[in-house]
Amino acid sequence: MFGLLKTRPKLVQELIQTLPYSARPLKINGQWRPPKLKRRQVKALYEAACLHKIEFPAEHKVFFEKDLDTDKKKHGFIKPQRLRSDIADFSDRIDKINKALAQQTPKIEKHREEERDKRYKDWYDLGLFGKVSTDDPKNKYMVDKILKDQKNASKKKK
Repeated sequence: MFGLLKTRPKLVQELIQTLPYSARPLKINGQWRPPKLKRRQVKALYEAACLHKIEFPAEHKVFFEKDLDTDKKKHGFIKPQRLRSDIADFSDRIDKINKALAQQTPKIEKHREEERDKRYKDWYDLGLFGKVSTDDPKNKYMVDKILKDQKNASKKKK
């Protein structure tokens, strides 16, 4: 369409007069009709108006540019451009991670101690002082059996 508009300034003026209605969908008798001029055609019309030094109305230009501004339309604001990893400065992120890890060390040690206590608790009760792990199913079964016998014996005494 731009090729046609480059050679005909009168056609450009006529099409500009039809804006903004020709660039919007219309509802006729309860049915929506597509616009007479598509966005690419409106852009070609704008370029032809600039070429022929014809004034393109500001309200139509704003209407045209506002619809094409997808960055703002998608997020509501323009997002900052992300840095490439080879030129980005990750020192702040590394400091943040190191600080978080320093806080995690006591938590990790506490968790390991709790797990160790769970694993060897039964053996401490039996006086074996944690020399054998209860992770082995045979040992765990034996401990459960001994503890069950101890509970039954204490119930019988009462």
